[in-house]
Amino acid sequence: MYTFTVHDMMCNHCIMHITQSIQAIDKSSKVQCNLDSKTVTVDSSLDINQIIKAIKDAGYTPVAQ
Repeated sequence: MYTFTVHDMMCNHCIMHITQSIQAIDKSSKVQCNLDSKTVTVDSSLDINQIIKAIKDAGYTPVAQ
C-alpha cells in the first residue's frame, strides 16, 4: 500500500481523474482519496513508480509519504 500527498488535488473531479488513471493500469487497485488531507492511498501490486507515473500523467504532482 502506498500513500501520496497530492497538493494540487482540489475537487471531486480531481479524485475521479486520479482514480481512473491508476485503475487504467491496475483494474484491481483500491484507491482512496481524501481532499481534506490531500492524500491518495493506493492498494496495488504495481511498483510505486508506475503509480507515480499514472498520477503525473493525469496532471497531478504526487509526493510519496
